[in-house]
Amino acid sequence: MAQYNGEGTVYFQNIDENMRPVGGWRDVGSAYPFTLQTSTEVAKHISRRADGSAGQTLATLVAPGKDGVTGAMTLYDFKAENLAVALSGAVKPMAAAVTPLTDEDFTMPETVGEYLDLGTGKLTGAVTVSMDSTVLTPGVDYRIEEKLGMIAALAGGALAVGGEAITVSATPAKTTGLQMIQIAAQLQKRVGVKIALNNKVTGQTHAVVLHRVVLSAKKDVPFISSDGQAFESIDLELSAETPAGMNSPGYIDGVPL
Repeated sequence: MAQYNGEGTVYFQNIDENMRPVGGWRDVGSAYPFTLQTSTEVAKHISRRADGSAGQTLATLVAPGKDGVTGAMTLYDFKAENLAVALSGAVKPMAAAVTPLTDEDFTMPETVGEYLDLGTGKLTGAVTVSMDSTVLTPGVDYRIEEKLGMIAALAGGALAVGGEAITVSATPAKTTGLQMIQIAAQLQKRVGVKIALNNKVTGQTHAVVLHRVVLSAKKDVPFISSDGQAFESIDLELSAETPAGMNSPGYIDGVPL
């Protein structure tokens, strides 16, 4: 009997709303475990005869269950495409960076400590804030939330009253090569799945092919980790579909007798 301990590489190919493959196959990164199961329903014909056979099974019919072929997998690479799968989202290139601010006029919030959104998104490099032609000091008069392009007045600084008119110069971060995920933009996320498997016990290789599966998140996607959490994961459920003209949702090859 051949024992099994598997490792493998998982590949996805996107499938559009017309059930057509789109693009090539992408490596989803670290993915384990990956499991599959089939759903069946068993119907039995039980005898009710008075000849002593009452209660005996006369015939058994095994039919596909309503859940078909289902499975689960866990991804550890927080790539844009993986997150989009878990969030029923669509991956889009980020818009071009906003034009740098040069002596732009703003009014600070009335409540000290609340942030003013500069409308730039993520900032890079120096930010200059002035009031009445006087350059203010970061960390003394105001704080910057660079990732979101926001500034807030600090108590005891020059902006401590609230509602002051200020002038800002700042440079948005470059967005070249970055992507955004539009959450819930694609509720039915379908992909083709291929897995290249190695049996670490025997050294043999196998392949799993699922022609079309619907993916959904098995649990919430973590973005702020719990204290002491080592690595977060993206846990997915899958439901396999059989494409038109085929009699099975997929196959496994290379399995020894």
